[in-house]
Amino acid sequence: MPYKVSKVISGNTFIVCSNWEWNGETGNIVQAIGLDTPEKNDPGFEYAKRNLKLLICGEEVDLIEPFKIIEGRLLCKVTFEGKDLSDYFTKYE
Repeated sequence: MPYKVSKVISGNTFIVCSNWEWNGETGNIVQAIGLDTPEKNDPGFEYAKRNLKLLICGEEVDLIEPFKIIEGRLLCKVTFEGKDLSDYFTKYE
């Protein structure tokens, strides 16, 4: 099921319009696994966040292979237009 992205929180975390459901829990915050980006207050954070926002904000993504839930965030593989989200970005340093 595709999920529309309503807001980007960081370079690998975003909010979807419809709640996801996994293992009896629901939420709307997603963290893409495989996409290693700078943490808040680290150099490159705003750059990574902006790049993700330009790519997926307002667009539909697929949430695949949920891994676990940490602090209300669903950690999973994310695809956009059939391609793994991490494939759109080079490693941030």
